[in-house]
Amino acid sequence: MPSKSLAHRVFLTSDKASFQSRIEMTDNQASIEPSPKPFSSTKDLSRIFCRIFWLTLVFVLVMALKPSQPDLLFPQADKLYHFGAFAMLACTGRMAFQFLHHLKLAALLALLTVAIELIQMLLPHRTASLMDIVFGMLGIIIEISAVGFFKEIYDRK
Repeated sequence: MPSKSLAHRVFLTSDKASFQSRIEMTDNQASIEPSPKPFSSTKDLSRIFCRIFWLTLVFVLVMALKPSQPDLLFPQADKLYHFGAFAMLACTGRMAFQFLHHLKLAALLALLTVAIELIQMLLPHRTASLMDIVFGMLGIIIEISAVGFFKEIYDRK
């Protein structure tokens, strides 16, 4: 059996993507071993954002439906909370569910804001507010618009 000494190693690097592959050549055999990457594809990032989306959704539902209202930093701060929560859901949802058109995602999240307020209307310890719906939808619209704007600028380059 011939000795399996390493003839040489070659590292390939691409400018657009940080792809590195180690090619090992032996006497009678060549093998390609990909180097480990923290995120090897957009599929991995999509999975991470999917987890963040579901965790954010659970947090939003728990905060919206828990018996006591959250402490407010200032009067009407809950409007800011709605804006931020639904902007975060729109952002993580867009990254997690790239196969879903952004307008469909926006419509689903808008339905969620309405559903939360309708459920709050039925709960004795919570009150519903039309302004909460408006600020939730504003968070969705502004986030979707901002991502679309920056994506357009990035695609031009």
